[in-house]
Amino acid sequence: VFRPQHEVVPSVSRAQVWLPPAVSLVAVVMPVTGVGEVRFVLVPSPSWNGELLVVGAGAKGSNRAFHWDGGTNAPKSLWEASDVTVGFASPLLHAGRVYFLAAAGVLSAFEAASGRALFESRLPDSAWASPVGAGDRVYVFGQRGTTTVLKASDTYQPLATNTVASDSKVVGVAASQGWWVIRAEKELLGIAPLATSGLRSREAPGRI
Repeated sequence: VFRPQHEVVPSVSRAQVWLPPAVSLVAVVMPVTGVGEVRFVLVPSPSWNGELLVVGAGAKGSNRAFHWDGGTNAPKSLWEASDVTVGFASPLLHAGRVYFLAAAGVLSAFEAASGRALFESRLPDSAWASPVGAGDRVYVFGQRGTTTVLKASDTYQPLATNTVASDSKVVGVAASQGWWVIRAEKELLGIAPLATSGLRSREAPGRI
């Protein structure tokens, strides 16, 4: 729940409520009709590359891609991943593909331009953190610390599996200049590049 800085009027389109970009945070919620009730399915943050806006949600039929240039025009629906659900992870837009990650650890990939389904595979660990793309790699950090490295490809090609030592569930991750910053429930972890200039042993990254 947030309070916008300016008054805005939501618009409803094909089972979606869109809060226009007059607010600092673009929020999308999905109204789902049940027996005798209407409930709202919360979604993770959408992903946008300047042209393609991808929204992930926990309800089937609500994971969709839109064309949007960032202007005042409403996004134009392009395609829908009808059988996909996601948990807390935002969709990943990377190397011409869209990746949706379910909380149970099921990763689904689609061609970004057309929405053509590429693959669906279960990872070794459930996951809350949003996947990260870099170069020809996709990184998925599992809740229990199992990190799966995939080739950014039209097929499921795991390259390596690593383990992050944490005393609590991994819930978020960020990357910058070769560093990984991993947010767990009870701690913040930092992982440096293999060759970090000037890093003395007592300054080695670890728990914060």
